Amino acid sequence: PDRTADARAAGRRLRGDRLSAYALRCTEADTRPAPNALTSRERQIAGLVAAGMTDREIADALGLAERTVRAHLTSIHQKLDVRSRIQVAVWTTRRTAAAR
Repeated sequence: PDRTADARAAGRRLRGDRLSAYALRCTEADTRPAPNALTSRERQIAGLVAAGMTDREIADALGLAERTVRAHLTSIHQKLDVRSRIQVAVWTTRRTAAAR
């Protein structure tokens, strides 16, 4: 428990370049799941997350309930084996760049 609290506190202190470097570091999740591991709606939502939209903004843009967006995000997190929106955005951005 103490180590977890220390790690969280250290993460909250990251700023600027150090935060970007942490978010962009390569993880197993970057290479493991294939792009088709997500449904088309999940890929659409992941793209909007990568664009920096909030759950409410995504819901409004797609005509969905905010709770539905959260359910899709839970599924995305599980399928990609990631824990944060930043990791979803990085995965999506890398997949988009690789497809070009």
